[in-house]
Amino acid sequence: MSGSIRVLSITPIEYYQRIVRMLNEDTGQQREMTYGDSVSDRLIRRRAPLLWQKATPIKTKGQVK
Repeated sequence: MSGSIRVLSITPIEYYQRIVRMLNEDTGQQREMTYGDSVSDRLIRRRAPLLWQKATPIKTKGQVK
């Protein structure tokens, strides 16, 4: 499963934070996390598979529930 997690976007928000959106390519499920500005984009992309379970699920238009 860890090879199928991809970072879709890293969006800056207020107070030196960023929202990171991730996609599980096997299931199509999306999740997001908030990171501080001190964490590099490279580290976020590398650690995305490890932090998938801690991320908050995002409901998309095609999902029921």
